[in-house]
Amino acid sequence: MNRQHFSVILGGILFLAVAMGISRFAFTPILPFMRVDENLSFAQGGWLASSNYIGYFIGALGAGFVYKSKKNFLLINVFLNVFSIILMGLVESYLIWILLRFIAGLTSGFIFVLTSSIVMDYLAANLLTRWSGYLFSGVGLGIALSGLFVPFFEASFNWQGSWLGLGALSVLFLATTIFLWRQLSVANHIKEPKSADNNIWRGFMPWLIIAYGLEGLGYIITGTFLVDIIYNIDHCVPMPDIVGYLPGWLLFRQHQSG
Repeated sequence: MNRQHFSVILGGILFLAVAMGISRFAFTPILPFMRVDENLSFAQGGWLASSNYIGYFIGALGAGFVYKSKKNFLLINVFLNVFSIILMGLVESYLIWILLRFIAGLTSGFIFVLTSSIVMDYLAANLLTRWSGYLFSGVGLGIALSGLFVPFFEASFNWQGSWLGLGALSVLFLATTIFLWRQLSVANHIKEPKSADNNIWRGFMPWLIIAYGLEGLGYIITGTFLVDIIYNIDHCVPMPDIVGYLPGWLLFRQHQSG
């Protein structure tokens, strides 16, 4: 792998870190602080998340219709995505938050699909498809950075500072990728006419859509509210008590088996 190949992959990783790990999943650790400080109900938190989901759904579907100027269209969406992150820390209006979370979701959908398409096409053209898995590490990188930085930013600058701090990090990633991709040329695609060969409702595709939808239901929704769920647990059994129960439970099981 030469420097150009590495730059393309790293740029894709940073874009996915922004769109998925920060723009989409930073909401998870920030939500409890927003609810407490702004007196948001659980329903209002749910509507903020739903607005983001709807936007992502539209963006992910809409990306399939982008055939020309994919790189420029992608960069525009990253700019809007980063702008929506920063505005979340500057604006204190619930209705505007709904709009911003929708924009964040819409642009995240475009970014995820288009970044994957551009990098995958590049790797395939250079016989480097074995490196494709590294691209999607950007999602985990962004989630990890959000989880690490949000407590620090919130402790110093409240929940607004969390959005602004992560927005600054996103600006850095955006600028870095623009530099890394300065020589990347993306060819326009030709729209293929509909035929039996490219009908998505044939073969394994419907099952893949169902499986991916169930994965989203079980993972994305739970992942979004997991921190808030834990934050609001009032009646947990302390760990020392659980440890204290174990010897008696083990003796009881041994007596039964004997």
